[in-house]
Amino acid sequence: MKLSSISPSTSLFGSFLAVGLVTVTAMVGACGDGGTTGSTGTTSATSTGSTGTSGSTGTGMTCGTGGGGTELECLTTNFDPFCGPCMAANCCGVVQKAGGSASDDGVIACAKSCCVMECYPPQTSDYNFECAPPKNSPSNGACVAVGGANQCNPVTNQGCNTAAGEVCDRQNTPGTMDQIGYKCYPNGNPPVNIHEVCQPCNDGLGYCTAGLSCFAQCGKFCCADSDCSPGTCQKLDPSNNPIFPVTPGLGLCVK
Repeated sequence: MKLSSISPSTSLFGSFLAVGLVTVTAMVGACGDGGTTGSTGTTSATSTGSTGTSGSTGTGMTCGTGGGGTELECLTTNFDPFCGPCMAANCCGVVQKAGGSASDDGVIACAKSCCVMECYPPQTSDYNFECAPPKNSPSNGACVAVGGANQCNPVTNQGCNTAAGEVCDRQNTPGTMDQIGYKCYPNGNPPVNIHEVCQPCNDGLGYCTAGLSCFAQCGKFCCADSDCSPGTCQKLDPSNNPIFPVTPGLGLCVK
């Protein structure tokens, strides 16, 4: 996952955290197997609970086979009112098998497969992004020098395999939001670098295409206003600090 390319409110399981998850606990023996295999189909996900029996092309999970347990029986009430019932209905078994670990790959996969809209809901960005910036950037990414910790140029995607869906985005010190440079992120299978400018993005919904970065929504990288016309290139965050402290000349296109 591109943990470094998202804002603090949308880090891994960040949408859980944003809406109330503290920890996950399973009561052993309370649930079925959770359905760890399934046929190809469409993910069932609604704002009131994904209790269908559809499959996921991404994980092979079968949704709607949580073992018949209720939220109270299968999960703690630390889940929010939308995510909790959906996880109980669809993912109770895998949570049990994981011993209640919210960082378990199976739990994460089931949440993304069966409960993506409940557990990773779209969030409002801190930035009013320009949704119709020019496709190309006249600055040619001049505000970012490739080399050292800057393995690629986020404006031009130089250094990454664009044809394969790789995206240049910021990277942070693991476990923190301290930026250390830029790197190429693979597209994954199924693809995760899929969203265009102004579309919502996070760990569950997926990330942005080349030239964009995820701040709850996808915004275009810029070095100058000409990269954003009719918008402008904003380089300071709401606290008046550089958005990208490693390269303070880099910004995001806003209206």
